[in-house]
Amino acid sequence: MSDISAKAKALALLPKFTGFLSLAGSLFIIYDVVKCGSKNTVANSNTLKRNSIFHRIMLGLSIFDCIGAFVNIMSTWPTPSDQSNSIYLASGNTETCTAQGFFNEFGNITTPLYSAALCVWYLLILKYKWKEEDCKKYEPYFHAIPITVGLSMAVAGLPLTLYNNSGYLCW
Repeated sequence: MSDISAKAKALALLPKFTGFLSLAGSLFIIYDVVKCGSKNTVANSNTLKRNSIFHRIMLGLSIFDCIGAFVNIMSTWPTPSDQSNSIYLASGNTETCTAQGFFNEFGNITTPLYSAALCVWYLLILKYKWKEEDCKKYEPYFHAIPITVGLSMAVAGLPLTLYNNSGYLCW
């Protein structure tokens, strides 16, 4: 392991740190929506946080960001250790690499699509002055599109054996 460069070590360790920060932030949002959302809010004592389309979109976004963040925390650990001696902390096998690639694809496709759903919700509310009730009929699309596209893309990579080591994680 002495022949591993400082760059290779940084590529293995930096995603662990940034992934942890992302995971912590997303877990806080999940906690805020699920646990604190069960209490009445001061601003609007008649509405629970989890009854808001905004909060449900944020919950979905945060759940899938947790998946992507966890993949980054794992960084090089799932990488097959027999593929290369130059990958710092590689200790996995083909199956762990495939699993990491699947969840990396799923989390990293679904999260930005949830961000797009949030943008569409903001557009409808702010620009077009829609009410919460007007948006309710479109809410299933705010969730179904990101999850369906993300899952489809992730599953498509399995039979094609597209998930392989990319240097600092399996993708």
